[in-house]
Amino acid sequence: MQRDGTSFMRRLMGALIVLGLALPAPAQQDEPTREELIELVKQRRRELSEATAAVYAELRGLIPAVDPLSAEQILEGLGEGEVVVSFVWTEDAVFALSAGGGDVHSHTMAESDETEDALRASLTELRGALASETGEPITDGLLDELRSLLLPEDLMARIGDASRVIVVPDGPLHSVPLEVLLPDTPICYSPSATIYLDRVRVAQERESGSPPTVLVLGDPVFGDAPIEQEQVLASVRGGEFDAVAAGASALEQVRLYGGTLEPLPGTKAESREIADAFRKAKIMPSVLTGDRATAERLRRAVERKPTYLHLATHGLPGNAARPYEASLALTQPETPTVDDIGFLTLEELMGSWLGKLDGCQLVTLSACDTGRGVAQGDTVMSLPIGFFAAGAETVVASLWRVDDAATALLMARFYENLLGQTDASRSVFGREYEAGQPLPKLDALGEARAWLRGLDAQQAERARRGLDRSLSRAPGARRVEEPVDAQHPYAHPRYWAPFVLVGHAE
Repeated sequence: MQRDGTSFMRRLMGALIVLGLALPAPAQQDEPTREELIELVKQRRRELSEATAAVYAELRGLIPAVDPLSAEQILEGLGEGEVVVSFVWTEDAVFALSAGGGDVHSHTMAESDETEDALRASLTELRGALASETGEPITDGLLDELRSLLLPEDLMARIGDASRVIVVPDGPLHSVPLEVLLPDTPICYSPSATIYLDRVRVAQERESGSPPTVLVLGDPVFGDAPIEQEQVLASVRGGEFDAVAAGASALEQVRLYGGTLEPLPGTKAESREIADAFRKAKIMPSVLTGDRATAERLRRAVERKPTYLHLATHGLPGNAARPYEASLALTQPETPTVDDIGFLTLEELMGSWLGKLDGCQLVTLSACDTGRGVAQGDTVMSLPIGFFAAGAETVVASLWRVDDAATALLMARFYENLLGQTDASRSVFGREYEAGQPLPKLDALGEARAWLRGLDAQQAERARRGLDRSLSRAPGARRVEEPVDAQHPYAHPRYWAPFVLVGHAE
């Protein structure tokens, strides 16, 4: 990792400005040393962590749906054929409650340390294969084992004919989409059954008649010295920075410890394609790309209450100490300020975005790791929670680092389905849609997944070139990878399954 001394000092000074720490008046005219600046950053970070901990419970309380619903209220609120499956994962047991069809059933997956360990180990193996950039093989044996352990017959009997399954995950299931085990089942996710029904209520009460508005952001400018994201997401090794970098969030590592994120050429093609799709639907989008994709412009554009918000960029997860630093990278300012650190963070969403997305039907976080978070009590603090707090009805987010070309293709097909820009009939989850008929959000995503994984090599190449020739070869942290299966380049679920729909599915 290249580290320029002047650049590093500027980053530290900018960080101190953002953290609100006034530098002590020096006894002499010499500027603070690097070591002094590092110590000041560490000190201020500790102070901020303590202060944030005191108010964070209040921020969590601002998430829509304050009072949990009773089982009777949940059953009454579910639509026809909908089933909620809420998993509970403890150290020595795994079980689930399913609600639907007028009753609630309990299902047991593990009742001892040994069976819990076996189930966790199998899920960890699957997660490793999904997140591996080399596309580690996923054997039929592993999938069959997980289906038998995680989806017992009594649970399958409940969800087999469901029109929609709403999964409330727990434990390792927060990072493994059940679609990998049940690719033909309509599955959406929610932090709780209460929040799901609250988002449905918000959608039903939304005022109609106003023309939809669209905001698309992509291809931010990250700087002139790109580095590999795996270097960014690991603690800096060697030298004097170890003690500081250890435990830093991904956001801090990008901002403070050298280099920048790589450019994402796929997000430029993706943003252009999605903006064109809305134009074809007679909906004129606002587009923020390149040096216009800044925090200030994003905030101003959001004031106009977009119906659809699409953000194509880098996603950075928070960590256990600072879950609120889960973030989306924007165009980086020359010098960070309190108002513009070059990122949209979960903390900002839950603090100053409350209500700004009222009426927003869909937020798409087309970036890496945007659905992952950190457990805080019975809630996982992740970016979707922040967008729900801001008022969004639905969030599409990812569970691992995604391939740039596969993501651009998936998103283009998703919006094509959503807006009904289809020249042939389409079928998904046993439902048929005529040419030109818009698909509901969950079905639009499900059909796009099935289409992507079914492409052969020639079809995939034509589809990539149809978006942008550079997608065949461009690098990026949302990188274009060598396909696992040369004949069907996107058949591995790491390409088609990273994005899940959270919230209202219609």
